[in-house]
This record gives sequence, structure tokens and C-alpha cells, in this order.
Amino acid sequence: MIYNLKESNANNINERKKFDCDQVSGLIDELLTSEQGAGASSNEHDIEVIRVGKSAPDKPRVLKVVASSTVTVTNLLKNKINLRRSVNYSTVRIDGDLTIQQRQHLKSIRDETNRRK
Repeated sequence: MIYNLKESNANNINERKKFDCDQVSGLIDELLTSEQGAGASSNEHDIEVIRVGKSAPDKPRVLKVVASSTVTVTNLLKNKINLRRSVNYSTVRIDGDLTIQQRQHLKSIRDETNRRK
């Protein structure tokens, strides 16, 4: 799941999808080249992008990215902290897509940590 990634204003769905794919490709290129060197490219990775939720003029919707390679997903999640130093993507946030049980478990851990303080 990618948050705060600019959303296209185009009326045509194909143009919006292409814009999203280009945005994600740039993000992947930046993250993976910082780890693997200049030879890495998102063109090697098969990805699908889906905007989630209702469109609002003042806020971009969450972008769900489905990658065919688990290596790509692992590398993106591992290097997501590097986005803070990025010029183009400093406001973008990446998180894994969690199941309901995983979210409940993490919430219980946070609650327990807060209780112990």
C-alpha cells in the first residue's frame, strides 16, 4: 500500500492507470537503485496498481500495488525508510497490506506497550 502518491486528474481510466504505473515505476527505480546500483529497473518487475477508495480533490487515494515477485516486495518494504531522503517521494509512505488478524494483533501490541508506560 502506497500513501500520498500524486493522483492523476485525467478523466480516462487508462490514462490514470498509466500515470499511476509511471509513478510507481519511478518510486521502485529510486528505491531499488539505491540498494542494488544503477542496473536495477522496475521494467524487470511485473506490477499492477489499483487506487482504493473514493476520489477526493484535496487528498490522493491509497494505491495498492501488486507485484508478481516476492523479491521486489521484500526489497521495497525493506528500503521504504529511504523515501524520507528522496527529493521526489519524501512525503510518500509505504506499508504492507495487512489482514484483519494482523491489524488486531499489532493493535493489541501497541495497547500493551502504552499500558506499560
